[in-house]
Amino acid sequence: MRHFGITSLLALCSVLLSAASATALTTRWYRYQRDINGITPPDARLDAKPRNPFGVNIDLLGKTAAEQSAALAQIKAAGFGWVRQEFSWVNLEVEMGVWDWQSADTLVQAAQAQNLQIVAVLHRPPEWIRVLPSQTTSPPKNLKSWTAYAFRIAKRYSQQIHVFQIWDEPNLQGGWGGLRPSAPDYARVLQAAASGLRSAQPSATVLLAGLAPTVESGPKNYNEVLFLEQLYAAGAAPYFDAVAAKPYGFDTPPTDR
Repeated sequence: MRHFGITSLLALCSVLLSAASATALTTRWYRYQRDINGITPPDARLDAKPRNPFGVNIDLLGKTAAEQSAALAQIKAAGFGWVRQEFSWVNLEVEMGVWDWQSADTLVQAAQAQNLQIVAVLHRPPEWIRVLPSQTTSPPKNLKSWTAYAFRIAKRYSQQIHVFQIWDEPNLQGGWGGLRPSAPDYARVLQAAASGLRSAQPSATVLLAGLAPTVESGPKNYNEVLFLEQLYAAGAAPYFDAVAAKPYGFDTPPTDR
């Protein structure tokens, strides 16, 4: 599994300090944080963090090759190193048993040409496999088919995509197809996808769905921390490598301290 160890202080100071002095300063910072707040340094066995950790969301499936290339070129020029794109099942298996990879293939090639890494979001089953057929964000009712979909993507792009995110905002009723959000139910969807991904790519990085910030505690929406605790209680820990969060400030701007 790929993991990213992040040393924020080192990233901030690397321009001003030598490697040796930055390392020493970082070590002292972690010791201070350990003593004061119980924070420990990243595990030495973790892979180094990406050289460029900054990314942006895109929605380019279905766009022309020229539109995809132009957008990705602008993203690269802006200094980003990653793009996050949904590879929705419904947009790939356009009819039962009929797969259309043309737009996805073109997008992946265009991202490679710009040296952009991809976070592929697995989401939105086709109508015939949804628990609630009319709801595009409804979870799948057949987890074996969901596993097969995850396997197909990871296998097809085994040389290009290594980071996969499973679903989006399952802690909200709107993100769970109008159904009541359920951490155990999402854990099963997560497990099925992780099984397919890791069968195709044993070293794939599996990201938890981005949990939506909310102050509600159910039954329609669940606070993201509460939902995460419920996931751990449901035994989901072995099926993801990193937690994803959406640090929106509600009506509070970033300048408000």
